[in-house]
Amino acid sequence: MSTWDDTISGARLRLRRKAPMFSMLALHATMIPDEHIETACTNGQDIRINPDFWSGLTHGERDFLLAHEVLHLALLHVSRRRMRDTILWNRAADIVVNGMCEAVGLKPIVGSVRDRKLGTLRVEEVYELLEKASASRRRKFGAALGQGLSDLG
Repeated sequence: MSTWDDTISGARLRLRRKAPMFSMLALHATMIPDEHIETACTNGQDIRINPDFWSGLTHGERDFLLAHEVLHLALLHVSRRRMRDTILWNRAADIVVNGMCEAVGLKPIVGSVRDRKLGTLRVEEVYELLEKASASRRRKFGAALGQGLSDLG
């Protein structure tokens, strides 16, 4: 059975072939196993991954997840959020990084937030579009709309 460090190293090495720039970013990121979170997240400095979630992923899914999280770090998504709504900001940031991951041929994890039209925009642009759509839906459908937007960690 592989250890945590072995599986992280494996993902970093596979990324080197698939997405060298993302691999370089991953080499400098601190990965911390954390069983108190559902999937994975970053605080802008470290990447935390639930080891049970990680162990259930295929090699390709691990590569995608690692690239996804290091892009949040590299693009400073945590510090750029400022006073914006956390859930909408995270959704916008996921759309952007998932679009970048797909652009280099990484296959997304099932259930990943994706939008081919928005995936090439800056996170601030995607956020504004989501904010407008959310406000419009709230007016039309009421407060229940906000549920289900918290898939980012």
